[in-house]
Amino acid sequence: MNDPRAHRAEWGFGGGICDARSLARMYAACVGEVDGVRLLSEATLADATAEQGDRRDAVLVYSTRWASGFMLPNAIEPFLGPGSFAFTGAGGHVGIGDADRRIGFAYTMTAMFGNLTGDPRPRAVLDALEGCLRARA
Repeated sequence: MNDPRAHRAEWGFGGGICDARSLARMYAACVGEVDGVRLLSEATLADATAEQGDRRDAVLVYSTRWASGFMLPNAIEPFLGPGSFAFTGAGGHVGIGDADRRIGFAYTMTAMFGNLTGDPRPRAVLDALEGCLRARA
């Protein structure tokens, strides 16, 4: 995936290439204004995060909750709690928006984790973020 030819391939299943800051800004712009840009209105955000399904995923092999294009929190991937929505990527990448707290968050890495779930790195950073948010409240 580090080959420029892979970047140009436009694979629908894995073509999203960005850094954590840009991904976090995109999620933040879904739930509020970032530098004058708001990507989703309140009505569109509510529609985009309304649950569409809750079932065992054939690829991830655990139960997942889905909205229109976003993953919703579940027992395996709680993200930032009930008001959050996200999408995880191969190797432990995650981008999260939290409609209740009006924040965006992302974690990307330079070394992929070896399996589809269970990477402790993003969970550790999310736990630290949760601690900061609780202290701020």
